[in-house]
Amino acid sequence: MKVPSLLLLLPIFIVALGALHGCRFKQSDSIERQTKKYYDFSERSDQLYAIYLTGNANEARQSLEKDIDSIIEGKEYLEPGGRAGMLFLAYCRLYVLEKRLGNNVEAEANLIKARYWLIRKGELLGLPTGETMQEVLKFTPAKIVETIDAFDKKLNDGSSPNYFQSIEE
Repeated sequence: MKVPSLLLLLPIFIVALGALHGCRFKQSDSIERQTKKYYDFSERSDQLYAIYLTGNANEARQSLEKDIDSIIEGKEYLEPGGRAGMLFLAYCRLYVLEKRLGNNVEAEANLIKARYWLIRKGELLGLPTGETMQEVLKFTPAKIVETIDAFDKKLNDGSSPNYFQSIEE
């Protein structure tokens, strides 16, 4: 598993995601202070994602939960639509992890949360409700698993997260 190369790609992804959705700086804080908060967030998110990729199922779950907490706390310096997108992705990952572990109640709860954040993102971006719901309906449980697997493998040199390999054994 090539985590160091992932750690180089993940900041680029997060900065690109922030650029796509924009960072919002509060007028009351200096740009330097807000930028530092954002880079601290980005560094912490990178570390948590590395744990998600390399840890066992429990460590992966804990890292995702900590990442969600960090994203929620990031309301000071992350643009709302970007935050919603990040939360959607994190809850999708939790859905896949719990589904694979056979924790169906937890999986379904995370699926509902992922869909909520996708709807919220559409609202924040000003998309019509019908358009947003079409996107939600496209993300079936099977599509979420396929998307998360492809995304994680792409950022992990073609390998699934470690927790997945331990489940297969």
